[in-house]
This record gives sequence, structure tokens and C-alpha cells, in this order.
Amino acid sequence: MALRIARDAQYAATEIRRIGSIGNLLRELRAATSMFADSFLIEHAPQANDGPCVIFMPGFFAHHGYYLRLAAYFEEQGIRFVIPQDLRRNTLDWAAAHALLDSTIKTEEDRAGRTPILIGHSKGGTDIAGILPDHPEITRAIFVSSPLRGASLRALHLYLSLVSGTASWPFDRDLFQDPTIVAKVSVVVSEHDRIVPAHEAVIDGAHTIKVEDLPSPDFWRCHTGLAYHVRKQLHDLIQNPARNHV
Repeated sequence: MALRIARDAQYAATEIRRIGSIGNLLRELRAATSMFADSFLIEHAPQANDGPCVIFMPGFFAHHGYYLRLAAYFEEQGIRFVIPQDLRRNTLDWAAAHALLDSTIKTEEDRAGRTPILIGHSKGGTDIAGILPDHPEITRAIFVSSPLRGASLRALHLYLSLVSGTASWPFDRDLFQDPTIVAKVSVVVSEHDRIVPAHEAVIDGAHTIKVEDLPSPDFWRCHTGLAYHVRKQLHDLIQNPARNHV
């Protein structure tokens, strides 16, 4: 136990150094400021329509209102965009996050009689990974720069373990050895992301979008704003199911 804690603390120190560097903070600041302003300036309620439904799980410590610009974009495209009810900031431990996702999926399936698409940014994607085996009806899940291994996941896990008093792992460690699961997943990764580096967010065999391959870089091209930066690619995956596999 002591060895595990010491190892996790070492990973946490690595992650803190990456996050806290001046260059990285400056990269993240503009997107973070814009998202904070959006939480006051943009009004949004999920719209009933005949298009696909997306359940979106925010990143760690992110307020649900920070993603309203993304919500507005999807609603304009005829896509119902749902952030789980009662979620203010995503500081939930793994069990609570899984329970919230379970209930949100059930609510949307009962409401519309169709299966939602799951998208998670950062911790939100890790939360989603934990419930995929329990929802075989889910055919598409998209992880945007989500910590799945390495220092980013270990640091997050250490924090949540200390706060919640439980040490459960967010998902089965062999989850992404299951080809049925992998076939459902797309990941978005960026070599310039210092919070969740690309090598900690990839899944072998999964459909992968590399941010560096995309045109028109803007200030959203950072970990904090990445979900909005790739909004057109996410829309394409939602509207073209056949592209959500290898």
C-alpha cells in the first residue's frame, strides 16, 4: 500500500509540473476565460428534436456551464446535447460519476426510445469508460483527450481516492483489450496537450483524431478548449456512424 501511494505521488508530481508550467498556463488561459464567460452569457436547454442525442460528460473540475458554446453549436446542427442533470462541477468520484451517467442514459433512452452517443472531455471520457461494459446498447463513445493511463490518470485517481476515501479504479484495466469495446470508441488526442499528453489518451486500435492533422488552429487548440476546437470533427462522427471504427 505504501509503495502504491508513493508511486502515485510521484506521478502526481509529474502531472503538477506539466500543468503548472508558465507556457502551459498561458496556452490554457484564453480558452478557460472564454468558457467561464460563456457560463454567464449563453443560455441553453436541451431541445427536443428528431436528431441524435449526445450525452456529454465535462472534464475534471469543469462547471457544466463551461461547455454551453459547444452545446449551442450542436443544437444548431439538430443534435440534442445533454449534460447530466445535477452536475455542477465534475469533481465526482468514479462511483458517483458512473451512477450519474447510468441514470442519464436511462432517462434519455426512456424519453426518446433511442440510444444516446456519449462524449467525454478529459475526466469525462474516463468516467464514460467505466460504464461501457454495463451498456452494451451504446454503439458510440468519443473521448476527447481523456486520461487513460500514465501520470494524468494516476494523479487524478490519487486526488479522488484521497477526497472520497475509496481507491477503486475508474474502469476495468483490461477494458481496451476487448475488441467489441474498442470498435465503439473514437479518441481525440493532441501532441501539444501538456495536461493529458497524446500517449496517455490513445487506445490501440480505436479510431483516432490527431489534432495536429486538423486545419485552422485557434486558441481553442489546448486541453481546456479542445472539445470545442474539434466540434466539426465530433459532428462528423455523430452524423457518420461508419467512421466511428477502425
